[in-house]
Amino acid sequence: MNKLSHQKHYNVLILKSLIVLLFASYLNAQNSSEIKLRYPKLRYLVSNWQIHQLKDSGALIVRLRSNQKLLQILKEKNQLQTIKQIQNETNTHNKIIMQSFKKHYNFSPVYFMYDFSTNELIKNPKAKVFLNDNLEIDTTIYLKESFYLYADIFSPVIESTLPLLPDSLAINASESGPANKTAAILIKNKYNLQLKHPFPYLINGYNILKFEKYVIKLNQKFFKFLDKNPKEHYPSQIKPYLY
Repeated sequence: MNKLSHQKHYNVLILKSLIVLLFASYLNAQNSSEIKLRYPKLRYLVSNWQIHQLKDSGALIVRLRSNQKLLQILKEKNQLQTIKQIQNETNTHNKIIMQSFKKHYNFSPVYFMYDFSTNELIKNPKAKVFLNDNLEIDTTIYLKESFYLYADIFSPVIESTLPLLPDSLAINASESGPANKTAAILIKNKYNLQLKHPFPYLINGYNILKFEKYVIKLNQKFFKFLDKNPKEHYPSQIKPYLY
């Protein structure tokens, strides 16, 4: 690592530490009559709530890649043969992903949609954006659950500087930072923010032919985390973080 990169990495670490300290101070100052929470405790309680919410009454929404932007660029360049190749490869991969979840994931109900439908779903949780077994939008499929998490596929893992945010801030937040690796499956909240440790929010991997193993591992991690962490009492001061 050269001197410039080392300094940049050091600055990121300092920024992270300051943000965590500021939020810890914010939490501790919320109400003197409530139990004071350190940031790691908040993070644990939120993760605990998320896993129980997902199991009891939530859903996992798998966001499949559409390659929509790339296909549009190729269309403008009239590269029809390349478009067809990419469409066929994308459909093949998406079918493998869908079949893997349908076969090996049973922790919660699971839905599938294309990545370009995210904003529509945020605006309207009852939006008709979900896919049938033929990877077609099916208007008879709708989200029955009020709580959901996203599962992004082969997604960059952001070395995020964002701490946990209350609902009022999370809705307008976006994550930035270097992407230090790609995850086979990356779990995010409804505002498209990566979940935080200790929630089992990522499965490493990069091979589509091993995707069944990735889904099996995700399912196992969810059940293991649930079993090791019985439902907690959630103090009122963390309510803004439960969404």
